[in-house]
Amino acid sequence: MLGVAALSPSSETPWLAYPSGGDGAVQVFNTVSLQPVCAIQAHRTAINKLAFDFEGTMLATASDRGTILRVFSLPSGKKLHQFRRGTYPATIYSLSFSLNSSMLCVSSDSDTVHIFKVHPESDSATEPEPIDAPNTTGRQAMLAAFLPERLGEAIESTRDFCHLKLPSSGVPSLVAMVDATVMVIMSTGVFLVYKADLALGGECSLLRRYALQQRRDRGEQASIASSNYSL
Repeated sequence: MLGVAALSPSSETPWLAYPSGGDGAVQVFNTVSLQPVCAIQAHRTAINKLAFDFEGTMLATASDRGTILRVFSLPSGKKLHQFRRGTYPATIYSLSFSLNSSMLCVSSDSDTVHIFKVHPESDSATEPEPIDAPNTTGRQAMLAAFLPERLGEAIESTRDFCHLKLPSSGVPSLVAMVDATVMVIMSTGVFLVYKADLALGGECSLLRRYALQQRRDRGEQASIASSNYSL
């Protein structure tokens, strides 16, 4: 459980988020006042990843199924978004907001990195909603309430805004995004730089690929071999 915890990067919101059980519940705790901020029933199965945005005003969550991602507003704990990563279960390796908090990036044991568009608040943010209702239209939420649970989730969830393909699947990776630049580092020592189309979305373009290797000659100095793609 402790390995899943996340700490807000902002000194204005000194919050720690951690699973409070194996049933998908999350506790947000103030590390300065030593008081609870809010409790969130984020998923129905155990939490796999947690991530704050850079201001500490939003919390992203993923369960061990890895199909649905959710974003909650803090300190209220109100759900803002529900995103669908995929149909089949996957292990989430990385969950992170872009530097300006407008995008949520996720990598998994599949070969696709998904990027979702995030808004701090939505038109329906002031309306009460159940935990599994999306922050989309009221008609979608009402329809989902009358459908079987799994089918309702599929209708409620928003698909990715843009995505990219990795060289291989099943390789642990970390992803970060600054403006339109998406950076991925894989445990195989490959560092990839992509460009996202922030206007149209869709598939990201590969700009550069670096191979981080350890040479055993000349004092075991690290070398970086790079191959550049035209911009």
